[in-house]
Amino acid sequence: MAPPPIREGAGNGKLLRRFVILFGQVIRQGTSQSVRHRFGGAGIMFGRNQQGFTLTEIMIVVTIIGVLATVAIPMFQMVPQRSKSTEAVTALGMIRSAMRIYYVEHGTFANPSLFTDGAQVTNGGLLGVSNNDLAGRYFSSECYMFDGDAGANAFTVKCDGGQSTALFASEVTTIVVTIDEGGDLVRVF
Repeated sequence: MAPPPIREGAGNGKLLRRFVILFGQVIRQGTSQSVRHRFGGAGIMFGRNQQGFTLTEIMIVVTIIGVLATVAIPMFQMVPQRSKSTEAVTALGMIRSAMRIYYVEHGTFANPSLFTDGAQVTNGGLLGVSNNDLAGRYFSSECYMFDGDAGANAFTVKCDGGQSTALFASEVTTIVVTIDEGGDLVRVF
């Protein structure tokens, strides 16, 4: 199908024809040569021969990249630690659920003989959480303990990576994650 013919009227046909002629000259001659065409006395220069970037342009790009790197690198350095701590967060969520079930059954979070400061969560098996439930790649069951004495309406469980005996425990020695009865998580790297 042929394109519709160009209508001449109101002076736009001459301008369009001049543009088509100019565009054809630029294509034929390439951008390595200058093409000068005049529209009613106004000179327009096309196809300036450029060999590369100026020093100013390169310095601006280097500065922008430096600023972006300064902002982004510290944020990305915490990503591996945060991803490793998700194992502890998952286990702490399971412990919190077990504590809530204990609360429903007994009317309190506290069991003075078992839920004391530093006691392991698996003591006595009252929560139904075993050492195998808490064993992971980075954190072992020794990491999960009560932080402070559990009260009738409150508790805090801490996972200290420095206490871990898991296979990759050396990678999480500085990670400490805590959870309380409200589900509030605190991660320290």
